[in-house]
Amino acid sequence: MHQTITECCRCLRPGGQMLLYVWAFEQPNGRFPSQDLLVPWNLSEIPLNGRLPQVKFHKNSTKEERVIQASVPVTVPDDEKASNSSGWLGSLMNK
Repeated sequence: MHQTITECCRCLRPGGQMLLYVWAFEQPNGRFPSQDLLVPWNLSEIPLNGRLPQVKFHKNSTKEERVIQASVPVTVPDDEKASNSSGWLGSLMNK
């Protein structure tokens, strides 16, 4: 994930913005078999060859998220509302 974010930041122009969604592994009622999951990708919900395509997601721990944020050249605003959410977290990142 660190390499992905670093590359996205490299491609941003100065003053550019990136919207990044992460899904917390430590959810109160979450039980996941592992941190790597295949999630159905429903583009207009049209199956390809009889099934929906899947996208691999890696569920970050909050420690991993802090390490990544500290090592990429962007500003990540503290979004208290999103931080308290037990579901998806969206952060607007500025270069």
